[in-house]
Amino acid sequence: MTTGNKKGKNTEGRKEVALTQASGEGEGASKRKMAPVVQSSQPWVEKYRPKQVKDVAHQDEVVRVLTNTLETANCPHMLFYGPPGTGKTTTALAIAHQLFGPELYKSRVLELNASDDRGINVVRTKIKDFAAVAVGSGQRQGGYPCPPFKIIILDEADSMTEDAQACFIFLLGSHCRTLQLM
Repeated sequence: MTTGNKKGKNTEGRKEVALTQASGEGEGASKRKMAPVVQSSQPWVEKYRPKQVKDVAHQDEVVRVLTNTLETANCPHMLFYGPPGTGKTTTALAIAHQLFGPELYKSRVLELNASDDRGINVVRTKIKDFAAVAVGSGQRQGGYPCPPFKIIILDEADSMTEDAQACFIFLLGSHCRTLQLM
């Protein structure tokens, strides 16, 4: 049995590829259409990542505590730990989405993977520039709490160099009213 491709067509920014399945061998082999495969520009894990804390699965106690914390919009610095795949980054991103909504998310949240961006230059440029921009008064916008601080999500922070950690701690101290670390 073989599978062949037919030409794909672009539908609303997505490319659909229709597949046909040929059974048997030779010229007279019958062909039947298979369901189209839709290629998305967004990875599956991002498409279905929870946008709210209540949607995080298999972490009932964490969800309960964080939901109570989010009701006050007074989030402390947070440290999530555990084995890979347990939802640490997803939970931090859901908190940020729930606090700021889609409008302010990009201006109020900086997500860095410390295993990639771990040197002192990243702290001096990206984080310092992000921290230096002032935030609003913290009034609700579009049904989101919008607290008067920014969030830095530092994934794999243990991979940062010692110099970068020292510089980062100094930055947190000088911007302690406007930055929260996750």
